[in-house]
Amino acid sequence: MQFYTELHTVIRAQDADHIIFFDGNTFASDFSHFGDAHKNWDNTAYSIHDYSLFGFPSAPEAYTGTPDQQRRLRRSYEKKREWMDQRGLCVWNGEWGPVYARKQYDGDQTDAINDVRYKVLNDQLEIYREVCSFCPRQMAVIQVLLGSPELVDLAV
Repeated sequence: MQFYTELHTVIRAQDADHIIFFDGNTFASDFSHFGDAHKNWDNTAYSIHDYSLFGFPSAPEAYTGTPDQQRRLRRSYEKKREWMDQRGLCVWNGEWGPVYARKQYDGDQTDAINDVRYKVLNDQLEIYREVCSFCPRQMAVIQVLLGSPELVDLAV
């Protein structure tokens, strides 16, 4: 945390207004090492990366969107943001989504593989819509991705 504390101090000495984003450990999914450092940092946000195992080629099982899989997908997301939620801090989901198949690697299976991965993405976006309805800027991005551009002006 010493590096982040020093970084915050140096940035704030030059710029008191802009948001500083901090990532956690383990692909921005673990913030437990932050302790109470946030109490000394103003205007900060914490960025998670919500990549689901279901969206990777080596997924432990084929994703079909069963209630149990959706529960695990949601729990994985909630676990990544838990530290911030417990403290009432700003969470930015800066990266998410599956790894898409490509014809040069997956041949005739590309479309079928991507159909499954699009289902993972759609279910992730639905979780974000439910959980983040109070985050208008991030919701604007989600609305655009889901094909509802009415909120696009909030993303600017």
